[in-house]
Amino acid sequence: MRTLIVTVGTSAITNHDLGRAPGYRDNRSLMGLVSRYLAAPESQKGVAGNQELFDKLLDAHKEFWNALPQYRDAPRNRRQTSAELLSSYVLAHGSPHRFEPERVCLIASDTNEGWFAALINQRVMEEAWGWNSVDKVQVTGLNASCFGLEQALNECFFERLHIQETDEVVCNITGGYKGAIPEITLIAARHGWRLYYQHEEFYGAAWLTLPRVQVPEPSVATVREPDRPVHL
Repeated sequence: MRTLIVTVGTSAITNHDLGRAPGYRDNRSLMGLVSRYLAAPESQKGVAGNQELFDKLLDAHKEFWNALPQYRDAPRNRRQTSAELLSSYVLAHGSPHRFEPERVCLIASDTNEGWFAALINQRVMEEAWGWNSVDKVQVTGLNASCFGLEQALNECFFERLHIQETDEVVCNITGGYKGAIPEITLIAARHGWRLYYQHEEFYGAAWLTLPRVQVPEPSVATVREPDRPVHL
């Protein structure tokens, strides 16, 4: 099965031009709601308590994707949607190495904000693009700490999402926590997956096809010492 794994950040919430499509509308009211949301405690960032913001952001993304192609293609407009959506769309429709997934797996941090963003991305893929089989899962460590992240990602991919060795897998690492990239690269190398990265400002992209290699498991445990200062 052609499977697309997408690491998810928060640009579906935070991109400063959200709500301007179509026609460069005034988005200050929406950005005010976003600012209040971002300033709230983590415990108050769930979707249930922020339904108005969620609905407005979802509509903003849909307005962008329902706009004319020449509007979507303009470089100045690419922050009117999320990094995950823009890169995944180009990967499926505009990349020289086009990859049309049969299944999509959105990988989010285990925070309310990360889940909020993942749900927006999922809804746009399903409702604006007509994609089916879009899963979303949360993984501990995809925000500020990568301790134990490789094990958590392995569990996510193979025990929760049940990715098979026969699957053709591409990992879109454009969005999300960049500290996860080394671990995802190791996993991709072990299983012969491809990596894809695209900057938000242009349609050019970086493809990395990894030969299947035997990468040994880490043999040295990482010890976390949060109170020890780091001197540069």
